[in-house]
Amino acid sequence: MAKIAHDVPPLLEARDLVDRFHEMMRQQKVADLDPWIATALDSPLSSFAKGIMADHDAVQAAII
Repeated sequence: MAKIAHDVPPLLEARDLVDRFHEMMRQQKVADLDPWIATALDSPLSSFAKGIMADHDAVQAAII
C-alpha cells in the first residue's frame, strides 16, 4: 500500500480525508464538518463531499 500511496498522491489524500471523516464521526466533532467539506470539495472525494452538503443537516445530526 505504501508504494501505491507514494505513486498516486490523490489516493493518499483520499485516505487521509476518509480517516479524518471517520475520526470526526467517532469523536462527535461537528465543528469539523464544514472545514472537512471545504477541503474534500477539492479532492478525489468531491462527489462524496457534495452529497454530504446536500444532506448537511442529516449528517450534522448523525455526528452529534
